[in-house]
Amino acid sequence: MSNLALMVLDKEYTIHRLDTDANIPAAVFGNHFFLISRTEEELSIVCETNIQIDSAKAQTSSNKRKKLPPSIFLTSSSA
Repeated sequence: MSNLALMVLDKEYTIHRLDTDANIPAAVFGNHFFLISRTEEELSIVCETNIQIDSAKAQTSSNKRKKLPPSIFLTSSSA
């Protein structure tokens, strides 16, 4: 079984919240790291801050460890 490890992100990321039926911009898929989540209430996209998204709400932080929920930093590694 793989162990979980902490992944440190070296770029600035923004959490965008959009309407559930919003289109996902193609630029998001060209990045090294992104996260897309859809619920009944919203579509959420986490991507590099330099990607322009017309979102209802956006949150960016200068503290990389607080930008994303802790589960986002978990990645699989074989040890």
